[in-house]
Amino acid sequence: MGLRDGRVVEVTVTGPPIVPGLAAAVVHAFLRQGRSLADALLTLRIGEVRDEGVVLRLRSAPPVVG
Repeated sequence: MGLRDGRVVEVTVTGPPIVPGLAAAVVHAFLRQGRSLADALLTLRIGEVRDEGVVLRLRSAPPVVG
């Protein structure tokens, strides 16, 4: 997922995601709350079905070529 400043957030979810858009929703929630995206690890409760582990990794902007 790309950020406005060019950095990239890599999102990894354990198991097959039950909820479409889960990765985008997690990143959006972190940005709205002003929380750091750097190497964040969290667990989401999805109803009473199961927990999902989510890992966020913040990567530098790729070098500009040209």
